[in-house]
Amino acid sequence: EHGTGQADPGLINALFRAAHTIKGSAGIVGVEGLMRFTHHVETLMDHIRSGDQRLTPETVAVLLQCCDHMATLLDLAEQGDCMAAGVEPQSQTLVQALQRFLPGTGASTPHGAAVEVAPPAGAAADGPARVFIDFEPDCLRNGFDPAGALGFLAQGAEIRASRLLAERVPSLPQLDPESCHLAVGLDLVRASRESVSEAFSFFSADTCLAMLAGDEPAAQRQRLLQPLLDRISQEQAGAWMDAGWLHAADWPTAPQPPAAGNPPVVASAVAAAEPAAPAGKSGAPGPVATQRFVKVPADRLDQLINEVGELVVAMAAVELQARMTRVSAMVESVSSVMNLIESIQSGALHLRMVPIGETFNRFQRVVRDLARELDKDVSLEIEGADTELDKAMVERLADPLMHLIRNSMDHGIESREERLRVGKTAQATLRLRAWHESGTVVIEASDDGRGLDRERIRAKAVERGLIGADVSLSDSEVYQLIFEPGFSTAPAVTSLSGRGVGMDVVRSNIEALRGSIQLNSQSGKGTQTLMRVPLTLAVIDGFMVGVDNARLIIPLDSVVECVEMPGDALDAAHPHYINLRGEVLPFVCLRAFFALPAIDRRRSSVVVVRNGSSKAGILVDNLHGEIQTVIKPLSRVFRNVKTISGTSILGTGDIALILDVNQLLQSAIERDRPSSLVANLNG
Repeated sequence: EHGTGQADPGLINALFRAAHTIKGSAGIVGVEGLMRFTHHVETLMDHIRSGDQRLTPETVAVLLQCCDHMATLLDLAEQGDCMAAGVEPQSQTLVQALQRFLPGTGASTPHGAAVEVAPPAGAAADGPARVFIDFEPDCLRNGFDPAGALGFLAQGAEIRASRLLAERVPSLPQLDPESCHLAVGLDLVRASRESVSEAFSFFSADTCLAMLAGDEPAAQRQRLLQPLLDRISQEQAGAWMDAGWLHAADWPTAPQPPAAGNPPVVASAVAAAEPAAPAGKSGAPGPVATQRFVKVPADRLDQLINEVGELVVAMAAVELQARMTRVSAMVESVSSVMNLIESIQSGALHLRMVPIGETFNRFQRVVRDLARELDKDVSLEIEGADTELDKAMVERLADPLMHLIRNSMDHGIESREERLRVGKTAQATLRLRAWHESGTVVIEASDDGRGLDRERIRAKAVERGLIGADVSLSDSEVYQLIFEPGFSTAPAVTSLSGRGVGMDVVRSNIEALRGSIQLNSQSGKGTQTLMRVPLTLAVIDGFMVGVDNARLIIPLDSVVECVEMPGDALDAAHPHYINLRGEVLPFVCLRAFFALPAIDRRRSSVVVVRNGSSKAGILVDNLHGEIQTVIKPLSRVFRNVKTISGTSILGTGDIALILDVNQLLQSAIERDRPSSLVANLNG
């Protein structure tokens, strides 16, 4: 709706056209149950678009139920049940609900009876007419059957006689069996221009249609017939002339453009099906840039990306061998091939990129249904719907987002009365946002509800033995407790929450995507959850470091800078910190973390990484520089090794481990929980 509370006419017309198209398509292919049911939906939408009925929340609720039922009818049709007799009671109940919204509606029409298609408001009354139609040659190739369209027309109009132009069919040697050569005239007893246009509305503009009521002035009759008779000669139309439906005077002696201000009434089936657009919004159609699409199975695309990744690894080995030969021409050629392969790899990955808006929009219905179930007034706002990331990533984000939305609706957002009592608006706002940030995608799910109850969460954690009663935790640490398995503050188990599995699923799913999750909350103002995930799961831009003889890769988007470890930076009294240009920086020594033997090195380096809003250092032995590499998942044997997110094969054939920075720092926190390192790493 607009800000004025009025429904958007464009959206209403789009909904009407959708119902109209579904009904017409179902009728053409013989899906009787779907056609009859959708007719009632179309009738209500017609009254709404004409202003006879307002679109209220109650009307929308019934229309959404009808949408679900139409999907059920379509599923039954795919299984061969076109009449859908098994769901007749549900159909009848929804039809009665629809008819309650119609102005001046009396007794409902039995759903099992044949439904006559009522013309839209302003349509001409049914009466005798003659229809001439010359079908497009490619209609059969495009999947449209003229016989089905004629059968659908016969359901809404009585065909008294028909005349086929056999002269239009070429002789057998010249006949193309895949082309349509059908041109037919119909004498209808009762029909309207709208019902005729509806029957043929799925054919393209190459299908030419003309309809005569028999009382048109000569000038108008010629304008109606001219597009058709420009394609059919007088000799070919002998059957129509013998029946007295056309006359020799109908053929123009020379093609003449239509008079200014008086365009042809029907030039094609498609044009006749839609009302004329307002002046200034439509005109002569200009050239349209057609988009070409090719549907490819997802597994083939995955196979392509995997093979390109293997090609990158193989070329890295070739490049290394070429450098060892020290032949400049060879090195230059291999470098050119490597650049091309990297370009192909980037293009292959972009094939999987899709906007996240498709996933966000699924929750419009979820929020609406949950709001009605909980008797709350909630508005869903979506921002950044065009943000693109890997399709596999988008699909795996749907489940965490569902849990976050259900938690916000059930726990975070207050009832109307409670919101008004504390000075808020009755309608709560639930927001989904997405944006790109440093090579990652940040997804925000937030609400303006009551926020998290810090003391209640802490008390529940003490009760379950997660923390001691005398342990002092920051707000950030307390909020992180809700991600523990089985943790819930709900007083009772409901259909929405209370079992303590929702937020645990959110964290585990995000971490499985090599992402991180951050929770912020203000009492009485709302809760914000930020999820950071990589753009793709297949390739990583990393920074390679060395510890002892091992090679490790740190995701490049987490790296802030690399500095040489100052000799006087370490302080025995504070072994977990270094002084970085006057800034106290907590750090993790990878050699100590992985229990490697200590050595006396004069030169060590610190990789400064960013984890959310805080920074930390990673102490390493060597720096090897940036690298783009293909991620190989770990075997199930190593599924509990949280600090390693994957592996990569280097050009030398060696294996490099990819670090999960978030898990690495969290593990360091758990090992050193008594110290103040906890607060510093958590910010």
